[in-house]
Amino acid sequence: MRDKVFNEARRWVGTTYHHHGRLRGQSCDCIGLIIGVGQALGFNIPAGQETLNYSALPHDDLCERMAAKYGRRVAANIDTARPGQIGLFWYSKRGVGQHFCVFSWHEATKRKTMIHAFQGAATVVETGISDFWRKRLIGVYDYRECADV
Repeated sequence: MRDKVFNEARRWVGTTYHHHGRLRGQSCDCIGLIIGVGQALGFNIPAGQETLNYSALPHDDLCERMAAKYGRRVAANIDTARPGQIGLFWYSKRGVGQHFCVFSWHEATKRKTMIHAFQGAATVVETGISDFWRKRLIGVYDYRECADV
């Protein structure tokens, strides 16, 4: 099931970054990517009001509440994260979850990657995992439908 998650996330690569966006091929942000991937796979992830009322850099526990509601925390280490799991990172406020990715695997280089909607790139991208992100990881989650798979 996790391979379906990162393959679906890969389908979003190239989608334009737009705050509150939720549509593959049109626009999304990092929360929209996680919601959209889960919904595309038939997971129970309603896009309720709580997922629309946030700033570009949430400064409360919204992202952590979302991760706990729709996922199950499995690790806090990038090295043990598996492709198809979700990473939650802090960005500008230490310790506060502000950014999501889907971990993936790049077969040609045999390296773990991250797929994320990133304002700095203006699009959904698949990138290597830099020290910048390694130092900011808060937790790793499975979608509830992938737990114990």
